[in-house]
Amino acid sequence: MFESGQTKEALLAQQEERMVPLDFVISQFYAKESDVGLTEMDEEVRTNLETQFDLVSSMYRKLEENNMDISSEIIRYVNEYETYDRYEGYIQIESMDQLAVQKEKAEIINAHGIEYIEEEMPYNSSLFALQIMNLFLNPITLLFLLLIVNFKFTSDQRNKIFEWMQLNSVSKKNISFSFLGAFVLTTIMYALIIMVVSLLPMIITGNFQTIHYPVELFTNDGTSFIAAWKLLLYIPIGWMVFAIMILYINVIFIKITQSASFAFILSVLIMGSLYIVNYNFGLQIWNPIHLLINYEIDLFVQYAFVDFLIIILILTAIIQILGFFLLKLNFSFQIKYNNNFRQSLYKPSRHFKLLSFEALRKKRNHTLSLSVAIVSILALAYYFNIDQEYHEIPEIYHEALTDYRDELIRNGAAQETLLLESELSLENAKNSGAEDSTIEEIEDATNLYSQMVDDTAYYIDEINALLENIGSADFNEEYRALFETIREDYGGYEIADETGPSVSDLSTDEMNEYFEENQIEPRPIGDTQISNFGNPNKNTEFFASADSDLHIAFYENNRDISNDTMFTVQKFFQHHIPLLLTILFVLIIWSSFSDVYKPNGVYDFIFTKPFTERMVLFSKWCFNLLSTYILLLIGAIILIAISAALGGIGSLNYPIVIYEHESLYATSTEYSTYAPLDEVFYRLDTISTVLMEASVILFLVVFFTASLHAVIGRFSKHHYVTSLVTLAVIAIGYASTLFYTEASWMWLNPFIYFDVWDVADGWQSIVVNDPRVNFANGAIILTILSVVLLIIGLISNRKRAM
Repeated sequence: MFESGQTKEALLAQQEERMVPLDFVISQFYAKESDVGLTEMDEEVRTNLETQFDLVSSMYRKLEENNMDISSEIIRYVNEYETYDRYEGYIQIESMDQLAVQKEKAEIINAHGIEYIEEEMPYNSSLFALQIMNLFLNPITLLFLLLIVNFKFTSDQRNKIFEWMQLNSVSKKNISFSFLGAFVLTTIMYALIIMVVSLLPMIITGNFQTIHYPVELFTNDGTSFIAAWKLLLYIPIGWMVFAIMILYINVIFIKITQSASFAFILSVLIMGSLYIVNYNFGLQIWNPIHLLINYEIDLFVQYAFVDFLIIILILTAIIQILGFFLLKLNFSFQIKYNNNFRQSLYKPSRHFKLLSFEALRKKRNHTLSLSVAIVSILALAYYFNIDQEYHEIPEIYHEALTDYRDELIRNGAAQETLLLESELSLENAKNSGAEDSTIEEIEDATNLYSQMVDDTAYYIDEINALLENIGSADFNEEYRALFETIREDYGGYEIADETGPSVSDLSTDEMNEYFEENQIEPRPIGDTQISNFGNPNKNTEFFASADSDLHIAFYENNRDISNDTMFTVQKFFQHHIPLLLTILFVLIIWSSFSDVYKPNGVYDFIFTKPFTERMVLFSKWCFNLLSTYILLLIGAIILIAISAALGGIGSLNYPIVIYEHESLYATSTEYSTYAPLDEVFYRLDTISTVLMEASVILFLVVFFTASLHAVIGRFSKHHYVTSLVTLAVIAIGYASTLFYTEASWMWLNPFIYFDVWDVADGWQSIVVNDPRVNFANGAIILTILSVVLLIIGLISNRKRAM
């Protein structure tokens, strides 16, 4: 028996939603029987509905007892509803499309004698094995494997391992093949270990039969199911084959170029090119990128993935044969590359001698190249994540439309029931000779219910048509047009809330006009611009309430999704990636003042030159600052380049909501709008302006962090203690901004400005309820504190240990 959780709760909620309309419709049949009697067909329908209700009740009881073996009941329920649906003139309670999907899944589960299992944290099932495999066998782990291979080659080359092997009569070709072979075996062992570890919990707990559990894959035509064992077999084999192929290509590039860094870049470019081909042309039987990502449903129809693997293995063999001849011919061209850093002389530039010295130290211990590689991988991985979400838009649309259609069907069932009651009341009123005014009142209600039923049926048909049109060029426009019409027909914010409109309501209308005037494609997948007040990641206090499920669903179906450059860079800031990279640089590459004050032959040498202590310390501070700026710039360039190539630049004038505190009422500009529900002002500004302000705040945050690191390093004896204490101070300072949001001095806390995007768009002033937390004050405070900390670090007296 599987322990129940999210899946159980979802199934329970589903049965509750079914029981309400079923009970309601059945009661109406009994009411009709007592008033005017039932026809033979009515009795058949009522019997059918009572059978459905009994099945739903049985499933509900089982789920409450943590028994998720309900597949047979689901199959019987769908069969009964299909019989009910064939009767004409009765209330539609369920969507036949959704029921068909549920029946298909239930039939697969029932055929293999298993039960429904948890899909959130299925620790003892095949779904857990799939989650582990996706976590450890993905493009990111492959990039890190490539990084290790190239780092190992560079290390062996600098330590003259290859030269030593040649002196012992080992040919260059054999050296290359032995180097490749070692990592091929490592790759195979890694994939096998992950495979065994993934399957182990399922085997130990005796749930091996769950390998037949149906896994959903979405296509434009709807939802399809494949057995979990196919993915459990395909993912490790596919990752292993692709890894061996790219490793082989990488070693060939190393041999040809004699540069591990250049070989790494070429290998990543090949992977990127394969992804771009897949992005533009979809499934190609010769494209090995499908081994790594984009598991196409066509590969898993019957055993098509076996044919695909065979074709890719043949392609791998061809590449190996070509590589063998290239290695045998000893063909190569030399990249100008200094492979002898440890023996290189210290030749600084004329004007930046100490900076050159710090850079040389980092080159010798490989931290510079390691940092560049990590930044490159993280930038590529981040865009890959953004792009993957963008390609899931059809699935998001499908889920949003089916959910809304099901809601309309439930509403329609209630409306038809009210219509039936009203028609019976009207007939009874006429038969009993009621007053004309009473009859007229009942007729008006009946006409209203009839119109509501017709409108709901119309929108259900429109949504069904949209579902068939997912993926077409004009789908987005049709989707937004339909939901704008629904919003108008059912009433907008003017009557939805007595307290007045929200920022989301007002900005939606304002932005839609802006989009039309400037011919800009909106980002939201829905028809509403969601403000931070409606974002569960921002307005955490509101969304912590128990009644927030509907709001979360509304956010999920209307959130911004794109893959262009402007959107990618915006998310790069919002997810605090530059700040996380800065923290990583503090640990990996930053040079601390502590190094100067302990016995060190390097600085003993430096102080024999005409350099003062403060010059050395200042050069270290400058190196930390400049290296971070340069590395962040490299990451930004990579991110911008790949996003521009695949998703386009995007509009520099895309509107962004800027929040202004309510206390600014007297000074608010004519361009600001007040949203009474959220009690804030807001205005629209261009994304380019907000990005510029966020970049300035980021620049100053790095400036402040470097100065803080300098002060701590001045009083610390060890480099790593300096780095860890710096990060601890940042963590404590940032935590204070979360727990003391209402403190009157919070605007003076420099760590409140570490959320650079929230400072730039004004949201931080709303969070701490203080209009003084803004871009201008943040820039001033960070600059002043940075300069003060730097001066303290430079003027403090401390003797060097001898």
